[in-house]
Amino acid sequence: MYTLMEYIKKQVDDVNNDEVEVDIDELLDMDSEEHRRRHLQALLINAKGSQNDVKKFINDLLDKAKTL
Repeated sequence: MYTLMEYIKKQVDDVNNDEVEVDIDELLDMDSEEHRRRHLQALLINAKGSQNDVKKFINDLLDKAKTL
């Protein structure tokens, strides 16, 4: 019988590892929006979405980051 932690670990291990984690604090500490944009583009280089979707995501994220 699985304990709760073993069950959770298995669920996490089964998740597709194509996810990318964006550290917002790290992003906000960068000197310029261009540096942030390049960093995000590097993180998302293997994204499965179209380039237009990736660019829209980056633009939206940078717009929201300006409000923080």
